[in-house]
Amino acid sequence: MSNVDTARSAYEAFGRGDLEALKEMLSEDGTWLTSDELPLGGETQVRDAILGNFTQIPNYWSSFS
Repeated sequence: MSNVDTARSAYEAFGRGDLEALKEMLSEDGTWLTSDELPLGGETQVRDAILGNFTQIPNYWSSFS
């Protein structure tokens, strides 16, 4: 699978709310960077914390796509 295919699959998993599938695509020791201008912005370390941030998105945006 190419990097583009992997990224596309990850966004699709997130879009359908399949965090378990997304978890399998993220490195256990990964780092996620988000603009400081956004809620939960900044640097997030490790897969479980990254997924924890993803689960908070609906608290900030009622419609996210």
